[in-house]
Amino acid sequence: MAKAVLSNKNCFLIYFFWLVTSLSFLQAQDKKTIADVEKIYLHTDRTRYFVGEDLWYKAYNVRAYNNILFDNSNILYVELISPNSKIIARNKTNLEMGLGNGDFQLQDSLGVKPGVYQLRAYTNWNRNFGEDFIFKKNIEIIDVFESHSNASKKQNAAIENKIIKTFKGNNFKLEFFPEGGSLIENVASLKQGYIISFRAMKGRNILSITTNEATLAQNPNPLLMVVCKSKGISYLETEFTIKQTVFSFELPRDKAPDGISQITVYDSNAKPQSERLIYIEKDHDLEVQLVTDKESYTPKEKAIINISSKTKAGVAKPASFSLSVTDMNGETEDKYSGSNISSYFLMESDIRGKVHHPGDYFDANNPKRLEHLDNLLLTQGWRDFVWKTMPQSMDSISYKAEKGITISGRVKQLLGEKPLININLTLALINKKHMNIFNTVTDANGGFKFENMMFSGKTNMFLNSRNEKGKFRGEIIVNPIEQTPVAVSFQKEAINWTDPVQKVVDHVFKKNVAFGIQPENILDEVKITAKKEKHHVQSSWHS
Repeated sequence: MAKAVLSNKNCFLIYFFWLVTSLSFLQAQDKKTIADVEKIYLHTDRTRYFVGEDLWYKAYNVRAYNNILFDNSNILYVELISPNSKIIARNKTNLEMGLGNGDFQLQDSLGVKPGVYQLRAYTNWNRNFGEDFIFKKNIEIIDVFESHSNASKKQNAAIENKIIKTFKGNNFKLEFFPEGGSLIENVASLKQGYIISFRAMKGRNILSITTNEATLAQNPNPLLMVVCKSKGISYLETEFTIKQTVFSFELPRDKAPDGISQITVYDSNAKPQSERLIYIEKDHDLEVQLVTDKESYTPKEKAIINISSKTKAGVAKPASFSLSVTDMNGETEDKYSGSNISSYFLMESDIRGKVHHPGDYFDANNPKRLEHLDNLLLTQGWRDFVWKTMPQSMDSISYKAEKGITISGRVKQLLGEKPLININLTLALINKKHMNIFNTVTDANGGFKFENMMFSGKTNMFLNSRNEKGKFRGEIIVNPIEQTPVAVSFQKEAINWTDPVQKVVDHVFKKNVAFGIQPENILDEVKITAKKEKHHVQSSWHS
């Protein structure tokens, strides 16, 4: 992540993330196959919004094994989930070569009320591999007019509750985790066995297998196998004969991919004896620069921004950028410790549960970050590592990778259920910019299917059926176009009213007053009823 500040009366903070699209060499053995598992990341321009604003996002779809852009699915479902766990908005975002973008207009007409919302994204293909591969991100939505009047009251109440709870005392839970699996006597606790440990020393990754004399006496010169995996795929398997209580070796840096690796020790009977999660950080030959034509600007003045992506030798390197310009609303520039594209792809998405201040583990200015990350893997990661078992077998895939929208159904007799075969179907898709016509013929069951359709915005769909003589025949039954959403699992949270948040609300309120922006007029609920039309279907797709 890189950032730059444009200095003027209204400070703007520019955040951008990049994902290099160059190819990388995989070290997995020939007998191993790389599962086509996708991972999604949404870069939003902010994590806090006000009612009436737009939430912009850019989507990155990568292959989970190597975090390289993955041209597999072409449709991404992006959902905005309310505090009461209801999906209030859903976009079908077009993915091209793993990239896409879109937005949500946070208007009252959408049903947006103040609170903590969840932004969720997944492909149809993602659904084969469970909840772990669905992107989720919490955002705060604030009504500046409502919050300005009662935020101080809520904040004071929260402070009082916090003080009361402080005097009640805290209950702590203390757990001990062995570094390499089981505990061993004189090494940790049990009588016999092996443990594996890891240390990074002067740029070298050192793995050590430790045992005790009792183990060696019972099984002299044991043959052990060490298997190194990343995202469930083996990239190194090697055997050692242990003759001493401590045996150390170096993990070749050129074989280990970036991110979390799972190191497992097996005995001669292929029984796992010890396991350790480690984090591998590799140097990348990439330098990204952002330069503006001026240091400060007046309101509405044009700003020219130049972005370069090069190797250290100055050779241009292709990359995909997402950039946002955000009003800081009176906030000072503080270190951002929240989630970003690096922390998500390399760490957060591989560990279940919430990781607090994930950005700190990837802050190059934090000299203890790798040590702290190792401690995280020894605790939360030890217990909740996503890749301890591979995702659901590829042989039992239920959801296909969508290359476009499918419109399907059947044609039957108007006054009966008999299917009409060899009926000519004509599909017309019409919107403000385009009109496309498609044709097909019903099969032996009266069925029809138009696959991989690509259209965007609000689009009218017209279908008609004719027999061989050109006369309209039968009734057209269209299958649901919308996929049933994944079940929502979102626990309601309260907005964290801190002093900085209150200052931002006050700043935005004063700015709205200065520019004459008034609160939205909210009407009472109105129910609208109408008869269902059968002659055509209207559909929309957000691109």
